Amino acid sequence: MKLADFKTKIQAHKGLNLVDVTEEDGVDWLHVKYPETDEGFAITVPSVQNNEWEYLEQVLLGKKEPSSMIQITRVVGYYSRVSNWNASKHAELADRQKGTYAPPGGARKCQ
Repeated sequence: MKLADFKTKIQAHKGLNLVDVTEEDGVDWLHVKYPETDEGFAITVPSVQNNEWEYLEQVLLGKKEPSSMIQITRVVGYYSRVSNWNASKHAELADRQKGTYAPPGGARKCQ
C-alpha cells in the first residue's frame, strides 16, 4: 500500500492516530497510537508498503499477530538477535560476512 494511502486511512480511523515518524538505523518508523489508552505501535515504512490496509489495521488493533523476520546469528557463540547488538558487534558480523579472516600483518601463500 502507498504511504499516503496509509496516512489517509489512519486519519479517517476512529481508533488510531498517527503521532510521528522517526528514523532508526536507516529505517523510517511510523508511530501509531490509540487515543483512549495512549499506547501504540511502531511500524516500518517498508511494512506499510508491502502489506494491504486490512492486514495492517488488524495488527494495529491487536486482532492479529504481526508476521516479521528477526535476524539472528551465532557469531557471539550462541543465537542472539542482531538488533540488540552494539556497533562493534555489528562490525564483527560485517567482517565475517565479507570473509576477512587474514591474520594481523597479512598472510602469504607458502609453496
